Amino acid sequence: LRSPTAVRPWQHVLDLIEGILALAERLVDQGQAWAEPFNFGPTADTALTVRQLVEIFAEGWASPPPIEIDAAPAPPEAHTLRLDATKAALRLGWRPRWAPRQTVRETAAWYRRWCEGAAAAQLCQEQLVQHSARPAADGRE
Repeated sequence: LRSPTAVRPWQHVLDLIEGILALAERLVDQGQAWAEPFNFGPTADTALTVRQLVEIFAEGWASPPPIEIDAAPAPPEAHTLRLDATKAALRLGWRPRWAPRQTVRETAAWYRRWCEGAAAAQLCQEQLVQHSARPAADGRE
């Protein structure tokens, strides 16, 4: 890992797509009143570091690889990146369905099953159904 303590706004692609579709629906129904920027991302209280993401992902594997920290000089980068999705929550009623920890667990499960020979299309369909059935995350997961 190059920056194990760096914080990033990890989210599942299905949460992002759901937010974009909610905005697109408003644009179609109500037009220009919704033609403005929105952020879709996890809440600040659910932030994960790069190390946490890798550790959670590794829990989903029978024999996870060891975590190695890259000590080589790296290009400068922001230590913490966050998205403020307050506007999406207030105006669109959007919140991610999966908190970042669940996002990482579900992603690891998807990849593990794919590596074991499951069809990617079937895995995507199953995850879409699973994601759609869950209410928005409360951030405590």
